[in-house]
Amino acid sequence: MLFFALENHNIYSQNFWQQSLHRNMRVESIVNNSSGYIFVGTDSGVFRSLNNGSSWTLTNSGLSSDRIQRLAIKLDGEVLAVIDEGVFKSTNNGDSWTQISTGFPSYVNSLLVNSSGHIFAGTEVDGLFRSTDNGVSWSQINSGLTDGTIFSLALNSSGKIFAGTNQSGIFTSTNNGNNWSSSGLANENVYAIVINFSGYIFAGTGGDGIFRSTDNGNNWSGVNSRLTNTNVYSLAVNSGGYIFAGTGGDAIFHSINSGSSWSDINSGLTDFNIFSLVFNSSGYIFAGTSEKAVFRSIQPVTS
Repeated sequence: MLFFALENHNIYSQNFWQQSLHRNMRVESIVNNSSGYIFVGTDSGVFRSLNNGSSWTLTNSGLSSDRIQRLAIKLDGEVLAVIDEGVFKSTNNGDSWTQISTGFPSYVNSLLVNSSGHIFAGTEVDGLFRSTDNGVSWSQINSGLTDGTIFSLALNSSGKIFAGTNQSGIFTSTNNGNNWSSSGLANENVYAIVINFSGYIFAGTGGDGIFRSTDNGNNWSGVNSRLTNTNVYSLAVNSGGYIFAGTGGDAIFHSINSGSSWSDINSGLTDFNIFSLVFNSSGYIFAGTSEKAVFRSIQPVTS
């Protein structure tokens, strides 16, 4: 199998990306499980691939709406889908769906599952919710939050939760969401958060690019060298430490040095608004777009 080594990407004459899901649709969420299944949440339902995105199947049986807000994979492998009418789960990799909750008072921007199996949902207006019973019931957990809009969620190796907000920066919790405290980047819209294997935290913002913390969120510094679009909607990192950043208007940038510098990596893309990025277990990276569904790297990305 061929692999892309990003240090030498410029020597390749072929495209880096190819369209994987050939539909004209908006993609809000991409997740994958340990069995290699990839699930895409779109404004036309859930699509599933069993073969690294070479082909896709629409899997909406049991869903009461095809407008998917967010997807998540539980620890037991069940798939969760949030739609306008509530929370649905699939125990058979998307073949069928069952409603388990009536859902949330406002749109869900982000979902997170921690090592205890607790599920966290960040909403558009009503802050954060937590479920400790596999998504059946939810409790609002906003103690200490000063912003009700939660765009992004991330979890580090010690269980600390990071929540990106609208114009209030990042809040963190060290007690499973019971209490929250400000962790910097005040006045920033934080659309995406990702943590690499060194524990470095990267925050993608609307207008001020990418910030990095090397001390667990206590201090932040801008890392925007050669990043020509500072509206960053999505971030992903692989096991080799490569970071990909999806922007609004200039597609995708990548860094091979923990964010110290960035280069665009857009050959083959035809939609330059990137709302979601994810690596799968085979090393491919998938990009969810505003109108052209899903693109995938032609080869796995490896160090």
